[in-house]
Amino acid sequence: MNTFRLQLRFLVPLVLTLVAAAYLALPLMDRLTLRWFSRDLDLRGSLLANALSDSIAQALEERRMAHLQTLFDRAVQDERLVAIGLCAVDGQLLRSTAGYPDTLTCTGAQQTAARADPLLGIKGGTVHVGVFPVNDESARVADLVLLQDMSFMERRSQDTRQYLIILIAALGATIAMITVVVAQLSWRGWVAGVRARRRNHRGVQSRTVGRLRLRQRIEARVQRHRVAGHEAPLMASAQAHSERAV
Repeated sequence: MNTFRLQLRFLVPLVLTLVAAAYLALPLMDRLTLRWFSRDLDLRGSLLANALSDSIAQALEERRMAHLQTLFDRAVQDERLVAIGLCAVDGQLLRSTAGYPDTLTCTGAQQTAARADPLLGIKGGTVHVGVFPVNDESARVADLVLLQDMSFMERRSQDTRQYLIILIAALGATIAMITVVVAQLSWRGWVAGVRARRRNHRGVQSRTVGRLRLRQRIEARVQRHRVAGHEAPLMASAQAHSERAV
C-alpha cells in the first residue's frame, strides 16, 4: 500500500502533464500542418499559373474564350485541382470551370487568399484558394483563381494526430515504467535503511545496557571490598581484647 501511494505521487502528475501536453500539442500540430500544406499548394499553384500564363495571355489578346474554357477543363483533370476561375484586372469573372462556386467573386477570392488560412468550404468539401497573376510581356492582364482540394490534407492531419497521440502514449508508458521501478527501488532502499538503523539502535542499546550492568557489578564488588576492609580491623581488635581479658 505504501509503495502504491508512493508511485501515485509520481504517476498522477505525469499523467496530468501528458494530457496537458497532448491538449496543447494537437492544435499546434494542426496549424503547422495547415501552414506546410498551404505553402506547398501556393507553390504548386504558382507553377501552374506560370505554365498557363502565356496561353491565357494569348487567348485574351485574340479573344478566344472557347480556347480558354478548353484549357481550363483540361487543367482541372488533375485530382487535386477542383476548379479554375479567371478574373479580369477590374475584378470581373471572365471564365470558370464547372466546379467553381457561383457565390465566390473575384474580390472574395482575393480576400480569402490573403488570409493566413486561405480555406473555403464548398459543396464538395474544403478547398485552398489561391490567386495568381497572369502576365504578358508588358503587364498583368488577369488573375488566375485556383481552388485545390484539401481533403488529402485533412487525412494526413488525422494521421499526424494519431501518430502524435501514439508517441505521447508510448513516451508516457515508458516514463511511467521507469517511475514505478525507481519508486519501488527507492522504497526498498528506504525500508532497508530504516531497518538497518533500527538494528544499529538496538545494538547500541544492548551495548549500553551491558556496559551499565558491568559498571553496576564493578561498583558492587568495590563496595563489598570496602566493607570487608573496614570489618577486618574491628574483628582483629575485638579478638585482641578478649585475649587480654583472659
